[in-house]
Amino acid sequence: MTAAIVKQIDLTTLKSMFQDAKFSLDAEADTITDRVTRARAEELLKEWKQILFDYDVQEGKDAEALFQGGDQMVSSLLGTDASNTELQVLKDKLFVQTGEDQYDTFTAFDHYQLDWTFTQRDRQRGRASGRISGMV
Repeated sequence: MTAAIVKQIDLTTLKSMFQDAKFSLDAEADTITDRVTRARAEELLKEWKQILFDYDVQEGKDAEALFQGGDQMVSSLLGTDASNTELQVLKDKLFVQTGEDQYDTFTAFDHYQLDWTFTQRDRQRGRASGRISGMV
């Protein structure tokens, strides 16, 4: 079973509550900069932009429109918004391709101020080359 602890919690308290549990808290204790370096975040961003480009070129799909939700979009990317199934499928694809935790990925994008949205500029770059590259 997998559980995500989103809010900060005192690890001493958590360990005392679950004394006999057989799990590791070390990975989650690190900061986002420990879990995902800027270089790794930039690699993940390239993969994410490529996934969005591949989605965008499908007939009737518009990756740019996925990012019109403002604050709701941010919560969809960081959480598991079941109402936005297309976005969830794209996030799942990123996880499958990279093996990186979705929450960590988008938290790192936010932390390093990397633009994870898909824009008209991304669309033009992708169509010119057939691949998204040099986006970061």
